[in-house]
Amino acid sequence: DVVEIVSLSDKYSSLSLADCSVLFCARRHSAILLTGDRRLRNTALDSKLDVHGILWVIELLVDRKIITPYIAAQRLEVLIDANVRLPVEECRKYIEYWKQGNNDTK
Repeated sequence: DVVEIVSLSDKYSSLSLADCSVLFCARRHSAILLTGDRRLRNTALDSKLDVHGILWVIELLVDRKIITPYIAAQRLEVLIDANVRLPVEECRKYIEYWKQGNNDTK
């Protein structure tokens, strides 16, 4: 496994070793890759992997009624403040939508 991860690191020099290990695991297990990193996302998509980010996770939590839309909006606001990589405009739309009490995703 380590040899294959290092091989990925050589092939995808723009990715960190940690990114390559995640890519390797997603490939090996045919798993969904969760990332907010654009380079890792694009590499995974090129490898025909299923890739999602934090908004997808929050949508699932709301859709499955694990958290309320209001809680999702509150937590997303905290995440925006803590993570400059999130798509702020898209996040704001979700926040506004969920604060209006909408239980489904957009």
